[in-house]
Amino acid sequence: MVKGVLIIEGHVQGLSNARSAAELNLPVWVMHNGSCITSHSHSCKKFIPCSPYGSPEFIEELVKLGKQNRLKDWLILPSNDYAVLNIAKNIKKLVPFYKTFSSSIEILNTIVNKSKLMGLAIESEIDIPKTYEEIQYNDFLEHDFTYPLLTRGIIGQDFYKRIGVKALKSENLKELKLNLIRITNHIDLSQSITQELIQTTNGQKSATISTCCLCVEGIILNLWMGEKLNEHPISYGTATLARSVKIKALEEPAKKLIKAINYTGICEIEWLYNPKQRKYNLIEINPRTWLWVELAKASGIDFIKDVIHILNGEEITKNKFYENHVYWYNPITYYPFKFFAIVKNIPNFSPKGKVVNALFKKGDNKPGCAYLWTLLNIIKRR
Repeated sequence: MVKGVLIIEGHVQGLSNARSAAELNLPVWVMHNGSCITSHSHSCKKFIPCSPYGSPEFIEELVKLGKQNRLKDWLILPSNDYAVLNIAKNIKKLVPFYKTFSSSIEILNTIVNKSKLMGLAIESEIDIPKTYEEIQYNDFLEHDFTYPLLTRGIIGQDFYKRIGVKALKSENLKELKLNLIRITNHIDLSQSITQELIQTTNGQKSATISTCCLCVEGIILNLWMGEKLNEHPISYGTATLARSVKIKALEEPAKKLIKAINYTGICEIEWLYNPKQRKYNLIEINPRTWLWVELAKASGIDFIKDVIHILNGEEITKNKFYENHVYWYNPITYYPFKFFAIVKNIPNFSPKGKVVNALFKKGDNKPGCAYLWTLLNIIKRR
């Protein structure tokens, strides 16, 4: 039986996960590198600061926490890719104290490495954007590039940490050269992947869809889909508004991909509609809960409760029905970035009908206030 839940990284998705676990009357602790909003929630019974999630010290702190508090059968729920990988790599040290619901480190390495993932997608006959695997700085003329291009890290968080952006856009050969030089100043070029950028059509942004799955050994038990509507930054950004959707055409590709990986755990598979191909293209997989996991819960599938029930040996309802066109938004990021979109004449959306708030919840508003306070302090320092 799961006796408690340890949330790793307490930002917006960690807050949702903590609230779900607390609803099962389980003690919830939050471990975070720095300060976080979930520590201010009524759901959080204890906050533990920690070292960077990918470090050996982080694992040592988890072991120490387990020993000192005599933990047994506590579920670890990481919301950070580094934490997911580090925990899987050191699982033998952690099993005396913790339960996990995750794949092996070998499977996880395939997922987070975009180059390996794209190769697996091709083998599984799953559509991807046009990809230039081996770009060497002196080999530009050997490629017939289709511009614009988008260059990202094969390990997304590593790229963002070193370069300072999620991706670099190139409209022509000159920009591509400059972007690749910028990358080589920080990391080896082999640690990046360059793909055709899927563009807007008729002024409308291509649909960004997430198929979010609860899986055991390559079988999807529950599948939910959501669409990212507004984001910040305006391109390739973090969601400020999303809604639940149902895209029949993505059910089979998601099942094929999960089976090919033999995945166990919760994951988010991100797709982008490619108007040239008239198909959805695989973009990436996040082997954990995602930012707007609260939207899945609000529309009918609570992934966190399902995981806990499975680990308790209980049956769960499979292939659950969920409500379509439920909206999720982060009020603190939604309004300012909507204003910027209007000023720049960029298409944007507004929530309607059933709407769930990412931060503020009746009886538990302190996390939202902490988010706002943190944001104001950042602006003040700048």
